[in-house]
Amino acid sequence: MWKILHKHRPWPIGLAIAADGVRMLQLRPVGSRLAVVAGAQWLRGQGDVGLLDALDEARREGNFEGRHVVSSISSDEIHIRSIRLPDMTRDELHATISAKAHDLFGFDIALSQIQILGSAPVLNGDESTRETILLALPNFALHRRRELL
Repeated sequence: MWKILHKHRPWPIGLAIAADGVRMLQLRPVGSRLAVVAGAQWLRGQGDVGLLDALDEARREGNFEGRHVVSSISSDEIHIRSIRLPDMTRDELHATISAKAHDLFGFDIALSQIQILGSAPVLNGDESTRETILLALPNFALHRRRELL
């Protein structure tokens, strides 16, 4: 029954916004495979249009179905840092990162989304620390991306 209800429902449009332009792609299941339903590309230098106009033009000309979009965050917008910390509980880790985040990233983490990726033990002589990877995305970058969508 679930397959029947969603058989003709369009899949989301994949959107990539990069320094060199915009790419859009939409897939659909056909049997046990995926097929391209629609695709469009706009490269900077192709006409004198802004980003929003380029997105709208690509959506219209690409014959996309539906209005649902998935998009990735640009590597220019996300900040990645690696730090070494002593072994500590998850709560202690969050408190330590909150205290150090402004110095690490240079912006107010209260106005950001922060994700802590798993940490791995590192031996430095007799001292054991944990290598922890932090990802931070300022809220303004997230809101700007949402406005485009």
